[in-house]
Amino acid sequence: MKKDFIFGPNAVKSEITGTIFEVKVFNELVVSDTSKGLVHIFFAQSAISKVPKVTDVGLKPRSVKKVAVIGGGLMGSGIAIALILGNIKVVLNEINSEYLQKGIKTTEANVKGSVSRKKLPQGLGEKSNSRDATTGDS
Repeated sequence: MKKDFIFGPNAVKSEITGTIFEVKVFNELVVSDTSKGLVHIFFAQSAISKVPKVTDVGLKPRSVKKVAVIGGGLMGSGIAIALILGNIKVVLNEINSEYLQKGIKTTEANVKGSVSRKKLPQGLGEKSNSRDATTGDS
C-alpha cells in the first residue's frame, strides 16, 4: 500500500514546524478584535432570544397580515418589496397623490429590475400590484 507520507527526519521536522506555526497563529487570532467582536455577537444573539416575561411565559408572536409603509421613496419602496415577498399586504401612504404615484412607480421599477436580474421570482411583478395606496391629502 502506497501512502503519501513524508518519511524520515524531514517528516518530523515539517510536522513540528507546522504545529508550532498553527499554535502561534491561533494565539494571535484568539485575542484579535475580530475574535472579540464575533464572541460579542454570539452572546448578544443568545441574550435577545431570552426576553424576561415574554419568552419564559410562553407568549407567541401574532402573525402580521397587513403593514402600512409611510413614504414610498427608496427606503419605503424597499420595505414594501420585502413585505410583499413575505406575503404581507402593504398599504403605502404618502403626503399627496403625486408622491404616492412616484412611490408606486419606484416600487414597481425596483421589482421589475430585480425580476429581470433574476434576483426575485417572475410572479412578484403581479404580486407587487396587489397593495393599497393612500395619501395624507384625502
